[in-house]
Amino acid sequence: MTATRPQATPRFRWAFPAFAAAVIAANAVLVHQHPSLAGAPAPEWPVMFDLLLFLPLVCLALHWRQGWRTAALKAAAVAGLGALAGSLILPADSKLLWRTVEELRLLLIVGVLLVQAGVLVMLLRAVFNARHGQNLELALAEAIRQRFGDTAFARVLQLEGRLWLYALARRPVRHAFPGHRHFSVGRQGMNASNQFAFLVLVGAELPVAHLLLMMFDPFVALVVTALSAYGFLFLLAEYRATQLRPVSVTEDGLQLRHGVATDLRLDWDAIASVSPTCGAVRRARGELRMVGMGEANVRIELKAGTSLPGLFGSRPVERIHLGVDDPEGLLAEIRARQSGA
Repeated sequence: MTATRPQATPRFRWAFPAFAAAVIAANAVLVHQHPSLAGAPAPEWPVMFDLLLFLPLVCLALHWRQGWRTAALKAAAVAGLGALAGSLILPADSKLLWRTVEELRLLLIVGVLLVQAGVLVMLLRAVFNARHGQNLELALAEAIRQRFGDTAFARVLQLEGRLWLYALARRPVRHAFPGHRHFSVGRQGMNASNQFAFLVLVGAELPVAHLLLMMFDPFVALVVTALSAYGFLFLLAEYRATQLRPVSVTEDGLQLRHGVATDLRLDWDAIASVSPTCGAVRRARGELRMVGMGEANVRIELKAGTSLPGLFGSRPVERIHLGVDDPEGLLAEIRARQSGA
């Protein structure tokens, strides 16, 4: 993902989600009020029309210019959320056809799992073929990019791929990342040490919590333990990625890697100024923190209008707070690039 100075963020990005939420809320109110007004259970067909037909068609029309595949996937996701919302909104005595919708939802889940399994096999093949000649993370990202392009689904898949790669692979980084100079992020503010301590605490708590929950409800214990195990894998991947994924100085800009989630390129011409910093950094609009469980020591001021890509789209950012092990070296590299521009 590349950070440049693109066009302004679309003004109406949240218009459709807000509209969909209003439609769902209106249906919930009408279903709740119908028995007192009409003396009978609410009919299911208006809810089916709004949530399973109207909202997906609106979504399809709004996103058609992004390509029919992207628009169709978003419309299908809206229909799936509509099916879930309708199941929660409609009372049992109003459900006739909706029971069929609930059964189809289970088939859809199975289909999605099969598709995910196929994608996983495809990615594993690509990574296996590149294991001796390429950096495995870059090989994984390239395989996803070739198959799905630069879409939100591709970015989520890349994050998921990095998670499993750094959590389970014995040597996830066999070849160096491209770049003229690399800056690690594990020692600043005891970042990696703090992550490891937290990882040990979560790992020790997991079996104890499972045994305690088993005494009350085995099914709840299974669900909570599965979610906790996934969280443990994420923390493990974050810890290993903190040790192995550097911030890289390249010809085109800074390749910002931090933990398992952050991966974007910041072009040199998007940087207005840099300066050292220290202390805690509060969350604020227009600011991006890349410190993990450490401390920020480099502040990067961005030029007006700069947007940074995220999982689901770009957002305007004015300032980046970054934590690296050698802040003086990184500051010198950026200033040298700026003075030579």
